[in-house]
Amino acid sequence: MYEAEVARVTPIQKYHRNELLRRENVTGVGTGLRRRSGGLTDEVCVVIYVVRKLPLSELAPEDVLPTILTGPDGDTVRTDVQQSGVIRPLSYTGQYPTMIGGISIGPQGAQWYGTAGGLLVVAATGADRVLTNNHVVTTNGVTIASQFIVQPGTSQNVVAEVDTVIPIQTSPNDFTAPMNAMDAATIKLTPNAYVWGLEGLEGCVPFCVLQSPSLNQLVWKVGATTEFTQGKVTGVDTGFIGEWFGAWAGFENVFTVESEPDPNWGFSQPGDSGSFVFINPDTQPPNPANPPLVGLLFAGGGNITYCTDITVVAGTIGLEGFPLPQPDDPKKIETVAFLDQARSWLGRPGTPVSDISMARARIVLHRLHHRYADSPAMQTTVSSLLRIFALLNQQPEIRRLVMEAVTPLLFLNEKDLLNAVMDEERVLRFMRLGAALERADSALAPLGEVIRGVAARSTGARMADVFERH
Repeated sequence: MYEAEVARVTPIQKYHRNELLRRENVTGVGTGLRRRSGGLTDEVCVVIYVVRKLPLSELAPEDVLPTILTGPDGDTVRTDVQQSGVIRPLSYTGQYPTMIGGISIGPQGAQWYGTAGGLLVVAATGADRVLTNNHVVTTNGVTIASQFIVQPGTSQNVVAEVDTVIPIQTSPNDFTAPMNAMDAATIKLTPNAYVWGLEGLEGCVPFCVLQSPSLNQLVWKVGATTEFTQGKVTGVDTGFIGEWFGAWAGFENVFTVESEPDPNWGFSQPGDSGSFVFINPDTQPPNPANPPLVGLLFAGGGNITYCTDITVVAGTIGLEGFPLPQPDDPKKIETVAFLDQARSWLGRPGTPVSDISMARARIVLHRLHHRYADSPAMQTTVSSLLRIFALLNQQPEIRRLVMEAVTPLLFLNEKDLLNAVMDEERVLRFMRLGAALERADSALAPLGEVIRGVAARSTGARMADVFERH
């Protein structure tokens, strides 16, 4: 809808950007939609972000912003001044044995935390790497705070080591601040981060498509502080200057996001830095279950969030999307079906944060099945689980019972799971689940009966003994 106007306006915006950024009170310049009476219009313009809107009487003549900009070929475009506040870096806080995108990480010994965005693959080697921000792992844009990364941030639970850091150049004042391409770093997971066959950290959903954002696009993210939020891309091809490590730094290749449906709520808060930003799946046909990844969140000011175009980050570091199993491999057909179910279930933009743990558990189950792809018993189990998950959106009671009985076990590490005891409360939860499955679906009645029987015979037993017997 806006592609032609964005292509016309952006060269004019970039032609004037450096000069505008040197003016007092200006924080950023980008291509966006004109705002009137608090709402966005359909007019594409050059957006000039300022710390605070000031009356003309408080501005020196050389700092008064133009209402119209003219490009080198004589083409013109209107400007719109929008308040951003001072732009600064934004540095689930719980501990997770399975490393999943959107959770808190930080350098060992540091008193700050950021977000582990998700997994990408080194194109040259196929090795997996977790992507986050430079400022999550360094003290000044160059110096690594600690080689070891902990989860959650500020804990002592080491899960990764720093791999690649793209340096950030800074300046003592904003008028000489150098422009940087991105705020990005990768970390390499340690062996203890691989739990139950989960072969890396996969964002909030597995994905394989990376693309640039578009103006007015609906997006979402999961971050360590604000968890699941939705927003709209309000500016593209933006450059800005902000406070960084007690100094000043400029950034290019940026797009801006404001929260939806309430722009005053905020798309992000400190601690969300490093989050992956995905296209809202309802706006990305024909495959809404696998929303493309468009950005790496790294800064904020006022109600505006700043993200780097993921294609620039991936291209610079040499990363590509995590490859998904291909359906042309017969052994992986059931795995792909299970994965599609998990992605589809999590991918609804209105999914409450409390439901995300179940979707993550399903990804862990997918990895378990992929690990034992040649096991008929595992295939049978997955088929039954798929049928159960198909009921989750239709019957809230089934969802509640599954989350009560199954999800807590899936988030234990292997040792703790095998040593977990089937106490009376756990037995009761599984018996309630079994009875509900018998009532809900005739095809699942035998499974429900088995669940009730196994639970009744397992009171006081360790899970290791339950697995061995059944």
